[in-house]
Amino acid sequence: MMINDNINGEISLSKIYDKYSRLLKLIIISRRVILLFILVGLLSGFIYSLFTQDLYVAEYKFLIKEDRPKSLNNVFASSLGFDLKPIEDLSIYQTNTFSDLFKSRNVIEKSLLKTVEINNELITFADLYCKLSIQKKDSKKYKNIFPIEPKRHSFSRDQDSILNLIYSDIVVNRLSVGRDKKNENIFVAELNSRSEFFSIKFLSVIFDVILEDYMSMKSRNIKLLEDRVVDLKTETNELLKNKHLSQNFISRSNYDFLKSSEYDLEIDLKVKMLSELTNQLEISKLNFANNYQFIQIIDSPKNPLPVKKTSRVTFIVLGGFLFGILAILLIFLKINLKRVFNFG
Repeated sequence: MMINDNINGEISLSKIYDKYSRLLKLIIISRRVILLFILVGLLSGFIYSLFTQDLYVAEYKFLIKEDRPKSLNNVFASSLGFDLKPIEDLSIYQTNTFSDLFKSRNVIEKSLLKTVEINNELITFADLYCKLSIQKKDSKKYKNIFPIEPKRHSFSRDQDSILNLIYSDIVVNRLSVGRDKKNENIFVAELNSRSEFFSIKFLSVIFDVILEDYMSMKSRNIKLLEDRVVDLKTETNELLKNKHLSQNFISRSNYDFLKSSEYDLEIDLKVKMLSELTNQLEISKLNFANNYQFIQIIDSPKNPLPVKKTSRVTFIVLGGFLFGILAILLIFLKINLKRVFNFG
């Protein structure tokens, strides 16, 4: 049994050796063809590198100043039967979710549909992006696709498709957001494009859109808080009125004293809630009036921007390697086809 195993092992090793030796001989015999393919690949990589454009990189460094107002105790509020309407959630503006917010479809699309003036003409960033994506000789013939101050829900299917393609390219290839390697408390946002103007302006507009949405949400929250304060004041006044009526018109009994103490307890709780809500409201109004900036810019891009140059050597080497592999695969395919037809 051991002898048979050794014989089988030697046979299999010899087959592997023969197979790879034939492969090596085949490569040596076809070296001229392979070298020709490699040269074509090197030339193709060089030509491709000539048409690739350098990228301008705009970079912002900033801090997130989290705004976390004290929230009421829901158990405490519900014990009084007071229905607290939900205030709009500001948690998306916190440090742990800011990267997702920055690259969200809502923010990027709003930014793309903002306008910028070029040569005394208003144009959306989406149209500007399209112009930059085509050759210069064709950019003059380009007709704007997106209107000024567009209504997003009225877009055609083609406009939706183009906007979706632009969004995907920006999020995947152009825009990056993360924490600074040296200081994790600092965020770094980078945008690269073929245009220095677009890189600076569009990244700035993204920040503006986020701040606009934040202030809009804060404004709505102030309105909700004001409504709650009014409701709570009304309920407190009603309780005081009922207590006063019960003291004047209801006969004195043990039950009446118990009823009066219940009024006192409920009024006391309502007053505490009203005080906390009023405090929240005043803080929110103060922050809003002072144009509270939860984003604190540390460093912003300045002209001229750093240029991310494309490496011609990388394209040349990659082209030669890929064409060399292609040559070897074609040679193998040719030999295998010959064997199949000869066998047939």
